Parts: sequence; structure tokens; C-alpha cells
Amino acid sequence: DWVCSPAHLDRLDGLIGSVQADALFIPWLLDSPPSHRLTNQILAASVHRSRPHFDVSLWAYQVHNAILATSWVDISNDIDAKVDLIRK
Repeated sequence: DWVCSPAHLDRLDGLIGSVQADALFIPWLLDSPPSHRLTNQILAASVHRSRPHFDVSLWAYQVHNAILATSWVDISNDIDAKVDLIRK
């Protein structure tokens, strides 16, 4: 079942806190897969309950839907590492 539970929020809060991220990259809010939409629900709930302590830039990327780009991030310097992670 695709449900946002308190356990999901606790886990996400712990992960964000442990890595001290400056930015999070998440699937686009309206992407087709239910898991991508759930990711956004969980993050929104986490941000809501963490305010005002949530100080992380959020970047959403489109995977399955055709949308117009509003910005882009040059990953040229990191592409080899990304490919390695995908293959693992």
C-alpha cells in the first residue's frame, strides 16, 4: 500500500538529519509512478513537522512525464559516479 506512515516520516527525518544535506533531489510531484508521488507526500509531511528547522533546498526532476524544463543542473563532473551507482 502506498501510504505515508509515521514510520516513514521518522525514517526520513533521521536520514536527512544524519547526512546534513544542503539539497534534496526528488521525483517531480506529478510524475506517474505512485512511489514518486508518495515520495513527495512523505517529504511534504516531514517538512511541515520539521519547520522552521528544515533548511534544505529541494530540487524535483521529471522522469515519466513530458514537462518543460524550468532549470537544469549540470552533472558533467559527476556523471561517471552516477552511472556507477545506477549499475550497482
